Amino acid sequence: MKCNGAALVISTGASAALRKKSDSLLPDGVIDVIGEFEPGDVVELRDSVGCVLGRGLVNYRSSDCKLLAGKSTDDIGSVLGWRGYALTRSRWIAHCFDS
Repeated sequence: MKCNGAALVISTGASAALRKKSDSLLPDGVIDVIGEFEPGDVVELRDSVGCVLGRGLVNYRSSDCKLLAGKSTDDIGSVLGWRGYALTRSRWIAHCFDS
């Protein structure tokens, strides 16, 4: 897996949750999307000043992440026009590692 310089900028709350116990980033923890990516790509997870906190394997393309940023997982269907994937995992924006 290769990181192409694309990134998700995440909130302070999302950063704290990822450091404590979670390995999943939900849409409401995303505050900005940088670059272009597709599902399955690895992106950096950055704080609001640009520091790299870790990396994540994304489930949605960058254009969809831009639409979902800051939204509740319950809003995925109405925002994208499709409900997402059948598994609960689809509600995640990214599966996080190396944080």
